[in-house]
Amino acid sequence: MERQKPTTNLTQSITTEVEPVKMLLDKDSVETLLETIDPFIQVEVKRNSHGLSPIQIDETIQNVRIKLWKALQKRTIRLPVAYARIIIQNELYTLGRGRKPPETLSLDEYGEIKQGNILVNSSDGWANPEQVVVEREALETRLDMTVEGVAILPPQSLNHRCQT
Repeated sequence: MERQKPTTNLTQSITTEVEPVKMLLDKDSVETLLETIDPFIQVEVKRNSHGLSPIQIDETIQNVRIKLWKALQKRTIRLPVAYARIIIQNELYTLGRGRKPPETLSLDEYGEIKQGNILVNSSDGWANPEQVVVEREALETRLDMTVEGVAILPPQSLNHRCQT
């Protein structure tokens, strides 16, 4: 006896309403089919999108709608719900491929997180923002003074320095 996967009422109702589609659909029929399948697409994407932000979920739903619409324009789809499910799986796999795996934390011999070395010095822009602005202005002032000093040097001094 074959064990069947439990399905939701939404999946069963949509499946019975739209399967099988055996002919190429006209524009109104495609829109009706897409409107019928849309609740299924939304439920399936939300159910299988573990850890995605609401924006990514909405983008995935929209991408599935677009791909299904394009497929219906090109060819006959006998089982549009199954086809939509495959598109959903492919879209979620594509999103998963783009994710970077989280970095693991190193543990010391006591099982505590290693503190490690400091990666950023306070001089790298992490200090007081007011101090950072003052330091930049001071650097610009010194640079301007240097440029003015070089500009007023006599020509012989420039030639003499270039020769040595």
